[in-house]
Formats: sequence, structure tokens, C-alpha cells
Amino acid sequence: METPVAVVLAPEGPTEALLAGAFRSLPVRVLFERWVPVDWTEFLERLAFLEACAVLVDCDHFQDDFPQIAVHVKSLRPPAPAVIAVSCRCDPTAEDRARRGGADGFLSPPFEHALRSLLEDLEAKRLVRKSVNGTLGRTLGMAGVRGGCGTSTLACLLAMALRRVNRQPVLLVDLDPHTGMIGFLTGARTPYSLLDAAENLYRLDANSGRTLVATHSSGMDVLPAPRDPESLRSADPARLRRALRFLRTCYSWLVADLGEIWDGSWCQVREELDELWLVATPGPASLYQARRALQWLRSAGLEPASWRLLVNRTGRSGTSADEVELLVGKRPDMWVPECAELRETDENGGLPGLSGRAGARMLRIAAGLADAWPSPSGTLPRLPWLKALRRESLPRSILKP
Repeated sequence: METPVAVVLAPEGPTEALLAGAFRSLPVRVLFERWVPVDWTEFLERLAFLEACAVLVDCDHFQDDFPQIAVHVKSLRPPAPAVIAVSCRCDPTAEDRARRGGADGFLSPPFEHALRSLLEDLEAKRLVRKSVNGTLGRTLGMAGVRGGCGTSTLACLLAMALRRVNRQPVLLVDLDPHTGMIGFLTGARTPYSLLDAAENLYRLDANSGRTLVATHSSGMDVLPAPRDPESLRSADPARLRRALRFLRTCYSWLVADLGEIWDGSWCQVREELDELWLVATPGPASLYQARRALQWLRSAGLEPASWRLLVNRTGRSGTSADEVELLVGKRPDMWVPECAELRETDENGGLPGLSGRAGARMLRIAAGLADAWPSPSGTLPRLPWLKALRRESLPRSILKP
């Protein structure tokens, strides 16, 4: 495993002492330099060899030299280390002066928390650059409008279907702070969860990150919910997002079970979600909750283009797609039929396979997803998958048996 390297340009004094104390609790290799380098060629060669993620400069002491330092460090072939200005003074103009001098970031006491967050962000960006094609995997979050919508089961089926259709690495993550059903449904045997990835981000790389997961027989990897539900609710949202960002460098697809929409799990990780899927059933209570959820999403500022409505177990009522749109305020984007394997899951537990009606539907959705997302080369999709799925059935009857 790789250990991040940081280089500190600071003479002996309070700044150096405070930084040394802050770094002591972090798994980062730190090299201290007392003076501005005389031989820049030799210094820059060392930075490149060490693959340093950051150069921290005491801008109080090296104020006049700071612009020159920033220019030299940034002259390295990308990815160049970030140049971070460090100051012990309570000077409101110090940060502005440092940024005008070329600083990528600014630190002032207390250093411990700010330094950890800064280095985690830099390490996450470094991992993205070193990932395959320098791209992030796509993340889909699934949230039920109420309990009993089958959100966890559909999240499992979607992850399995994406794995079969794409033959690419797929990770299923449980972020449900209440039920945590993913581990039960998949039989995942791993003591780790997303919280462990968040707490050990420094120690992980693309290979060691996969030691946290359990591999399902379908080929998808699984990260179940933590054993203590409260630990997920009280987790630092920024660290959860950084952990998801790291995992997106390891997998082509991530499917996150977010539990009920009202738990707010999607709010913690919304910046890492490419799409948010709302799961409802055709019943009046579920459709009423779906309407409320869509109104909440609008008030929360989430872009309508990034949310989808999936109606599960269609055929229970004669409600048409037009009627759903009238009741909810949005036409269903996807639907999954009522079938025996879903009823058996409710009654006996376990996870249905992809051979039944529900599995076949999720395979079609997965195939549409794979076709709709731009490829790493940036080419446009051939057909939007939602339009392709809508064309396969009559618009007014997709919710009828």
C-alpha cells in the first residue's frame, strides 16, 4: 500500500512545531525542509520521485519567496503536488495574499482537523488520476418513499444485472441507517462497511480497498451496513463522500441502498450521486409519499434531471402511467412487475435471481443504463435509455397487468 507523502518548507519555530504535532496522528510520510531550495532541479526531482501530494510552505517566513516556490512546484509534469500556504498569524489578508501568490489551499491553526480534510481531498484526487482511464465509476442511489417498497431487493437486483450486462466491477453499498438489509439479502460475510473505508482512507489503494468487501456469487462486491445503525447517522458526511469518491476509482458502477428517502441518507452523499432513484408501489399511500418526496427534492435544490421514479410491483392496481403522473407530478421512468419471486422474498427471505420477471426487467434497465452513459472516451450515448424503455410498452398501460 502507498503512503501519501507531504513536504513541509518551514524553519524551526512555532509553525513547524504545530505542523509536526498535527501530522503525528496522520498516516502520512512527512519530510521537513528548513530553507528554500538552492538547487531547484534536485528538489523537483525528489518531489517527482516521491510522488508528493502536497508542499506546505510557511508563508509567514517565506512570504517573499512564496510566488517563486509555487511556480517551481507547479512546473512539474502533472500531477504536480498541491502548494499549500500555512500561517500561524491571525491576519485576514494572509490567505488572499497566498492565493494571489499561487497557493492551492490555505491552513491556519488549529491544524489537525483542517489538515486531515485537506490531505484526504488531495489523496482522493490523486486516486482518481491513477484510476483506470482517470474516470470515476457511476453511482446510483435508490431510496424508498416508504417502508416495504422493495428498495433493498431492487438495489441488489440492479447491481447483479449491471455486473452481468457490463462485465465490469460493480459495488453494492448499504447506506440504510435503519434496516441494513443488504448484508442479509446477499449473505455478505465481511465485518466492514463504508465507515471503515472512511476511517482508513489514507491506508487504502485500489487493491487494498477491495479487501473490505464481500464478493457475491453473481460477481458483484458488497459493503453491508455497519452493525451499529447510529454510527452511520452520526458519521461525518464529508468523510463518507470521500470514501465513496475513493470507491468510485475502483468500480465502474456503484449502487447505494439509501433506505427511506426521509432518513436523509441521500443528503449526506448527494454530491457523489449521478442519479437518485425513488422507489414506490402503485398503492395510494405510496404514491402520496412519492409526491411529497418529489416536492422535497425540488425544495432541496436537487436537479430534476438527476432523479428517477421507479414503480415496483405493478399490476396490483389498475393505475395507469397517466394517472400516476397526475397523482405524483412525474411520469414513472421505470417499472417492475408483480411476480412470484418478489412475493417469495417477502415471505421467506433470500434474494431472487435474474431469471424471473423482476430479474428480466432489471436486466433490461441495466442494459439501457450501460447504453446511456457516455463511455470513458467521452462519446455520446446512442439512445437515451429512458426513452428506449418507454417505447417498449404502451404509455397508458405499463402499470396494468
